[in-house]
Amino acid sequence: MGVTLCRRRAMPQNHKSHAEYINELMRGYWKAAILFCANDLGIFEALADEPKTADQVAQRLGTDPRATAMLMNALAALKLLEKNGDLFSNSETANQCLVPSAPYHMDNLIRHSRNCWWSWGDLSYVVRHGKPRHPATLPTPPDEAQRTRAFILGMHDTASFTADLMMDRLDLSRVRRMLDVGGGPGTYCYAAAKRNKELHATIFDLPTTLEITKELIKKYGFEDRITTLAGDFTVDELPKGYDLVLMSQILHSYPPDQCEKLVKSGADSLVSGGTLVIHEFALEENRIEPLEAALFSVNMLVNTDGGAAYTKSEILGWMQSAGLQNLTVEQITPRSAMFTGQKP
Repeated sequence: MGVTLCRRRAMPQNHKSHAEYINELMRGYWKAAILFCANDLGIFEALADEPKTADQVAQRLGTDPRATAMLMNALAALKLLEKNGDLFSNSETANQCLVPSAPYHMDNLIRHSRNCWWSWGDLSYVVRHGKPRHPATLPTPPDEAQRTRAFILGMHDTASFTADLMMDRLDLSRVRRMLDVGGGPGTYCYAAAKRNKELHATIFDLPTTLEITKELIKKYGFEDRITTLAGDFTVDELPKGYDLVLMSQILHSYPPDQCEKLVKSGADSLVSGGTLVIHEFALEENRIEPLEAALFSVNMLVNTDGGAAYTKSEILGWMQSAGLQNLTVEQITPRSAMFTGQKP
């Protein structure tokens, strides 16, 4: 009896590239999951002192040897580990960012991103209904206290990259009083205070957040020049009389009408001649560039009730409506921009 072999037609080259692109998109979370897992388990810390085999790492961490070896091979493929024979060691990237002694330790930021995993997984629900579910209804919601701490400290980690850049570009010489609205860990205040010994700053944020902020103020030795003020900037009136008001990465959590009110509130807190500084993931007018800002807008979709990344013209428009003059916008990093405006 004859056998007919049904051969699958070869995919044309251009179709193949399309399919490969879709494959890259649908498997994009693989890389993130590998990083989250390695960070949670302490893989990078286990290799901080000397190279080790996968079995040695598994014994130290109490993990399955086969699964640990597979994970570590994947980490080597991602250039986060280096492999020499059976020995693994941290790559330069890991040494710079992923071990506790690293100059740019990103542990808390990685934990915060992992906590967002649950809400990103619920994106279909958000698109159908227009807003995210209550966190308690998500599968295995993270502990709220742990989530808050990871978020605040994670914001400190990531802000450390940009705080120095921003403060170097601002003229702080005449600033005596600074207000950081929704300042979280206070990272920008520390950078400003280092550059101007006569500057005193107030960090305005929620009471639970400020408990963590106070730890950092003490850690960096600024108890005499940086204070905290508890409040909710979405409902409470901001204090007045400041030379500089900073709103860094807070507008994207709110819908446009609330952003406009927040910008007006920040402008009202300034003395005449004072400066409002806004730092945001700003989109170009086509709303698809830069890529990270466009993706971040979806992050706000699944995590807030109306937040988004906004265009540069939208932010400048709110500042103009608040009566600010001499408006400027300057790209700080490939994904974020700094806006300034002066109160007449």
